[in-house]
Amino acid sequence: MSGYVPRKLRDRGERTERTERTERERPAKSGGGTKARAATATKTRSAKPARRPAPTGGDRDRRPSPRPRPSAGKIRNRRSLGELRRVLVKVAVSAVVATLLAVGVYIGNSWWGPGDHGEGAAKAARTAAAALFSYDHRDFDASVENGAKYAYGEFAKSWTRATEGLKETAVSQEAQVVAKVVDVAVLNPRTTYTEKSGTTYDHAVEILAFMDQTTKNAKIEGQKNDQSRLVLTMVEVDGRWLTVNVVAL
Repeated sequence: MSGYVPRKLRDRGERTERTERTERERPAKSGGGTKARAATATKTRSAKPARRPAPTGGDRDRRPSPRPRPSAGKIRNRRSLGELRRVLVKVAVSAVVATLLAVGVYIGNSWWGPGDHGEGAAKAARTAAAALFSYDHRDFDASVENGAKYAYGEFAKSWTRATEGLKETAVSQEAQVVAKVVDVAVLNPRTTYTEKSGTTYDHAVEILAFMDQTTKNAKIEGQKNDQSRLVLTMVEVDGRWLTVNVVAL
């Protein structure tokens, strides 16, 4: 009959069609699974492990970061600062010494007061310092004789020996030294001074003198000016104040 297909043939055709459809779909599904697994493996290999966060607290101490080495400019600056500190220390020490001297002068002046014999010692020290430290090559012996009037005891002897050794040099160089006392003050109104020989002066007075010296000789052009501070120890002998010691500060 036209259009009739037996059941066996119809079943066989259906099985054949299913088999062909299955064989066509199987490679596609297999390929798709392989691509998916390959993509997953690639992602797994390319993924980087997560970093652990840096500690921000807790009891664990951090290692200190290394300090940068100072440059040459910084080293020079440190040296300059060190030199500046040394200069400032010297200035501070000088200021302290000047303050102590000023305090001593103030106490001495307050102790004795105007009109006392401390004032007489100060006046005598002014005249003595100018005479002891001035000389002229044109009349050197007279200069020495004038200074000797204000020296006493062992100091008078040592001062005379020093001037004898100075005479030849002063004459050969045509030296002339003029000492001028700018100011004096009582530094210690009552002290005891003992000479090397053992002679003791119980009522000595120490006078602080500020002196300028002008020097002229054949070896220098013009003149040379020097400033100095002296402490003169004065003692009263037969109503006169004489010098028994001189110390330069």
